[in-house]
Amino acid sequence: MIFERAAQAALGRFWLATVAYSVTQSPVVPAAGVFQRERGTTPSGAAFPLSAFPLSAPVLGRLAGTHGKRRILLVP
Repeated sequence: MIFERAAQAALGRFWLATVAYSVTQSPVVPAAGVFQRERGTTPSGAAFPLSAFPLSAPVLGRLAGTHGKRRILLVP
């Protein structure tokens, strides 16, 4: 019984994180066209910012776990 509740809570946190991540990515997608026009770049060049954030998130998460969140967030 206790393990079922813990599993349900973990699943709820997982879905909350998934939805939060999706919401943070959604404003970036329409901006790709604007970025492409303003920079005069190719579609693949405009897609780079879309892929840079998801690729950097695990690295920054690991660094934040190792060195502390505040220290990573305050890097100039």
